[in-house]
Amino acid sequence: MTVRNPYARAAKLDVRLVGPTGWKGTSASLDADARADVSCELSIAPNGLCRRQPFALELTADGRPFGQVAEALITVGGRQF
Repeated sequence: MTVRNPYARAAKLDVRLVGPTGWKGTSASLDADARADVSCELSIAPNGLCRRQPFALELTADGRPFGQVAEALITVGGRQF
């Protein structure tokens, strides 16, 4: 996962993956230079089989919440989908 510092100054970025109720997403705190891109690995664990369920990346920069800034879909399952 790569995220950009929205500020024209160095900032601490807190990122977290969020999904439907019962899903477990990881989080990270990253130090980023002004307007710089920083990367880390995050994961999300659905609580069962699913088809095209959305999950999102939540961003907070220096304590200011920016909300969900990116979204993706995940499918977990076999041939039944």
